[in-house]
Amino acid sequence: MVDGSGWLYVKSEREGACGAFRENRSFRDRYSCRRWITGEGRSPADVVSFGAMVGDEEAAEWREVLRPAAEFDYLGDYGYSGSATACGVGLFIDRFPGRTLLHINKDRRGHYSVLVVERYSDLR
Repeated sequence: MVDGSGWLYVKSEREGACGAFRENRSFRDRYSCRRWITGEGRSPADVVSFGAMVGDEEAAEWREVLRPAAEFDYLGDYGYSGSATACGVGLFIDRFPGRTLLHINKDRRGHYSVLVVERYSDLR
C-alpha cells in the first residue's frame, strides 16, 4: 500500500482463486446493518475490520456485539488511501488462511456497507 493503490482481480470461478466475496450488502443505517449481521442463523464474526468512517467508539460497540475471534486493523497498520479497503481485503487474503472477514464501513450520510470475504485455506 506504499503507493496508495490496491487492486483485486475478481472472477466467478473458484479454480485458481484465493478467496471469495460471500456478501456485498448496503444498508440505510446502523440498525438495519446490525440487524442483518446479527440475524438468525448467521455465524459469529471470525475476523472483523472497519472502514475509515467507523470511529474508535463505534468500532468498540461493534466488537462488543460481534465478539470476533480477531480484528484486522489494516488502516492502523498500513494507513489510509483511496483504495484502502481493496488493500485491506488483499492483505486479509494474504495473512488469514482459512478465515472469513466481516468488513464494516459507512459513508458520510450514515449508510453502511458490509463485505464478507472468505480466504480459501487450500492455498500455498
